[in-house]
Amino acid sequence: MAVDTLSAPFPWQTAIWDSLITRHRSDSLPHAILLTGLPGLGKSRFARALAEALLCESPIAKGQACGQCRSCQQMHADSHPDFKPITPEEGKKQIGVDACRQLAGFLAYTSHYGRYRVVVVEPADSMNTAAANSLLKTLEEPPAGGVLILVSDHPEGLLPTIRSRCQKLVFAQPDLDTAHHWLSQHLPAGQNMDLLLALASNAPLEALALAEGDRLQVRKLMLDDLEQMSKHPATDITVIAKRWSEQELAEVIHWLQSWFQDMLRLKTSDTPPLLSNPDMQGRLHTLATTLHWEALYTHLDRLAEMKRRLNGSLNPQMMMEDFLLSWSRARLTTK
Repeated sequence: MAVDTLSAPFPWQTAIWDSLITRHRSDSLPHAILLTGLPGLGKSRFARALAEALLCESPIAKGQACGQCRSCQQMHADSHPDFKPITPEEGKKQIGVDACRQLAGFLAYTSHYGRYRVVVVEPADSMNTAAANSLLKTLEEPPAGGVLILVSDHPEGLLPTIRSRCQKLVFAQPDLDTAHHWLSQHLPAGQNMDLLLALASNAPLEALALAEGDRLQVRKLMLDDLEQMSKHPATDITVIAKRWSEQELAEVIHWLQSWFQDMLRLKTSDTPPLLSNPDMQGRLHTLATTLHWEALYTHLDRLAEMKRRLNGSLNPQMMMEDFLLSWSRARLTTK
């Protein structure tokens, strides 16, 4: 089953869902909610399902939207007058100030159907400084009947004053049995669920997405590139950097971070109790033996800095070339 066709709440979200629906029914719902947790846990779908439930005219027993009423039909058609999604404009990485300036006026209007007016901001940590300050003004004087739902994988990227004005709800990874049971209902037979969950940090939707796309093939080819550079120092870095920069940069950095973390573990022990990439243990062990501890830590620091710069202006190819040059030099100077 395709990830895009799935709807929340998922089994690992029911406690948070039930709590919010109870508060909704008692008219004590927070005016601002911050949904956080690892990618792949369904926060976006939860936010959408909650918005639909708050606006539905005939919600079902567990609080979910009925899917049939006038409000639900408008939500499905993306034309509900009391719902406003705020995301980066097409082709941009940041949410601009204009989008957030419109919120105060939108929330101040009376609901068309006598219910809430709902805004979903995602990813909330992608707001630029002006947009964040504009949102903060709205949070400081929240209008009655308005609900803001912020979704973020990286809440540390939000202003502390924004975080403090939101009810923070953290989605935890499900236990292994729950994740296995859910995945078994959605994955084709023959898939390696243990590996997929390990690569996805036990986030079921991320595991399903990995199984459906070509991301695992991209991951394999990236490690092939590092091994190629290891065996042939004269390899053209610009060719590899161009290939990597054409991929999703956040994903490229994620794979690199997970490999360097595993190399540190393998440098400590040939049989570490936990690896993020168990299918690549032998290959990563070979690379780890050719690097000093200092080089591994240096590259992890470099990757952390690259991750922090993702929402800013950068040249992907130059960033990849810089990293690969550093990698090449580290290996050439290793004894």
